[in-house]
Amino acid sequence: MTLFRRQSSHQLQTVEDRLQEVMDKAGIAVSAAESCRSVAAKLLFFAEESERARAERNALSVLRFQSMRARESDIVQAYLERYEWIFSADCKWNFLEWLRTGDGIFWIAGRAGSGKSTLMKFLYYHQRTKERLRSWSAPRELVFASLLFWGSDGYRMKKSLQGLLQHLLLQILEQIPRLIPIACSCRSRPIDHMASLDPWTVEELERALSRLIRSEETQARFCFFIDGLDEQAHDVGNTINILKDIVSTSSAKLCVSSRPWNTFETHFGRDLSLRLDLHDLTEGDIRHYVEGRLAKCAKSSRVKELDARYKALVNKIVDRAQGVFLWVHLVVDSLLRGLENGDYINELEARLETIPDDLDDYLTQMFDRIECEKRLEGAQILLMLCEPAIGSLPLFTITAFEGSWCDTRKALQADLKSSGKGRSSKTRWFWLHDWTLGAATLWP
Repeated sequence: MTLFRRQSSHQLQTVEDRLQEVMDKAGIAVSAAESCRSVAAKLLFFAEESERARAERNALSVLRFQSMRARESDIVQAYLERYEWIFSADCKWNFLEWLRTGDGIFWIAGRAGSGKSTLMKFLYYHQRTKERLRSWSAPRELVFASLLFWGSDGYRMKKSLQGLLQHLLLQILEQIPRLIPIACSCRSRPIDHMASLDPWTVEELERALSRLIRSEETQARFCFFIDGLDEQAHDVGNTINILKDIVSTSSAKLCVSSRPWNTFETHFGRDLSLRLDLHDLTEGDIRHYVEGRLAKCAKSSRVKELDARYKALVNKIVDRAQGVFLWVHLVVDSLLRGLENGDYINELEARLETIPDDLDDYLTQMFDRIECEKRLEGAQILLMLCEPAIGSLPLFTITAFEGSWCDTRKALQADLKSSGKGRSSKTRWFWLHDWTLGAATLWP
């Protein structure tokens, strides 16, 4: 921008000198000359503003990265109503009050697969959350931003500290574009056209977020929802300290979810009024989920009516779940397959007994049960589903890639329009299920 201004100023002076020579020879009045200079100055101003706007857009564009919005649409929609209890007036956790008047950090703790991501999405998109936050921020503007981590290699940027800060800063600037110049002023180099294309550093991102949150110029208050902080790839402790510093003001607060690791207990767990242990609260929700899914299977009514042990089977699932919804989802899938095969209650009980209580052990068992000749290709399928370019596609479409799993590029170049040809949709679904023993169906 500085170089552009020097060049433009030189050109303007040259034009003015030539105009002055012409007007002197023609005897044009001074007032007319001043008018010409005024017009030229305005043109220069508009040119500078245009160049500055382009530089700011470029600075904003480098905040974006592939898979930035990934996982936000990956949470299963079914049974979201099970979390309505958090908004009830008699709820002993003061989450609603924290939204409306609180500050600092509210921690949602839960074991892997306990439904933390589903709850965070439910809260983030719920209208009552936004209503309470607008009441908290008034009369200032509300900036409400979120980030969901993902633990696969295809999301390296998003689960890094830089990805976290970039994602938050981009959402702030998208919601209030007038803050772009303030954020760009925190960069180490002047915001000219070339420098604005340079990647932001972690230090620049920290400075920009801190200034936006603390400056009176912004006239806004900020609330951030960060899900799965335990999936952050590097120094979790350092990330926590940076986030705590960013929200250490009355203008900002943070809701974060993670597994109940010691480092999170140390930083977030001391104030019991600002934590919620999800895995201890979901017994009724899990029972509702199990009964609801089994009830949808026509053959379950035969077992339910003829054998009183059906209720005991449901109770055993709930007791063994330990609040882990993903384990429950997989167990119910297994029982439903048994019902479809004509299993009776004693066979369903035996099936349940073979399933480990630990989620990781169960996933390992599922993979070990894949036939040896299908295991390599099944692993390739699961790895490809972790890639943003493929994992975001519906499974119906992904089955069109059959035969191309070993070559990711070939799969990505496949003609998706052919997904309706060849195998029927039901056949392709069972082919994908067979190659991964149901693990691939965890993808939406």
